[in-house]
Amino acid sequence: MTATTLKKHVRYITDAKGKPTDIIISLKNKEVREYIEDLMDTQEAMARDDGQGRPFDEFVAEYLSKKI
Repeated sequence: MTATTLKKHVRYITDAKGKPTDIIISLKNKEVREYIEDLMDTQEAMARDDGQGRPFDEFVAEYLSKKI
């Protein structure tokens, strides 16, 4: 999705001084809806990350060393 597509489906709410305070995102467009869902899923996954990951190369080495 392009930024232009997303911008077409976003409206800004402003305060009395014209300063943006909130946004409304229309979810009628499937592409926009899926993009927002992906963002929410990513944020949830990041919140669950406990920092206990390990390097991919280490994982592969351990996986390959096991006899299946």
